[in-house]
Amino acid sequence: MVNQEELAWITQAPTESQPDLSSGHFIFKDLLRLQSVWFLTLSYTMLGYIAYIYLSWFFLYLVNVRHFTVLKGSLLGSGPFIAIAIFCPLGGWLTDRLTKKYGYSIGRTGVGAVGMFLTSLLIYSGAVAKDPYTAILMLSLGAGILYATVGAYWASTIDLSHKHSGALSGLMNMGANLGGTISPTLTPFIGEKWGWPIALTVAAGVAFLGSLLWLGVKFDKKVETVTLNGTFNN
Repeated sequence: MVNQEELAWITQAPTESQPDLSSGHFIFKDLLRLQSVWFLTLSYTMLGYIAYIYLSWFFLYLVNVRHFTVLKGSLLGSGPFIAIAIFCPLGGWLTDRLTKKYGYSIGRTGVGAVGMFLTSLLIYSGAVAKDPYTAILMLSLGAGILYATVGAYWASTIDLSHKHSGALSGLMNMGANLGGTISPTLTPFIGEKWGWPIALTVAAGVAFLGSLLWLGVKFDKKVETVTLNGTFNN
């Protein structure tokens, strides 16, 4: 179903402006020379830390800490994932719409930073809430807003490096999984030692840090402006 224009672009010989990506010339050290790559990856690491708390401990938190029955905990435990199903595509729509109208600083950085900041507030509100249903509502909304930022993250890998977005996406996603390997162990450790409000407050702090890291993502320099010797083209 590829049309003729697309087929011609795909099969054309590589040029200086469209390098041969199969040559193996591009390597990860070119990515790591960009400040924005580090900030984006570290911010997504924060997102991964929080996401894996929902994936691994939320149900047990409801049963063991909030004292719901297993059946009711199973039902209420779907709250974050319902919120994710709603807010994730909305966040993707919003980041594209704002980027088209106002540029990257609002559409990508703004959506990412504000979303992570709101996630921080919602998780903290849920952590300290006395009423268990209020806690579930706040924590569920926190998960939804967290995933509303996902579109901004993944779109930024393309914006920063169109031709090498696969490599940049892999690097960024590695960060999320590193965060995801830490939180399922660290969160219950903190919860057992100092209490679950502290454990979730730490997660809120991680989200806040993820928000701040977005401020280091700049779209004026991209991976494709890196030359062979690691300097930037004008």
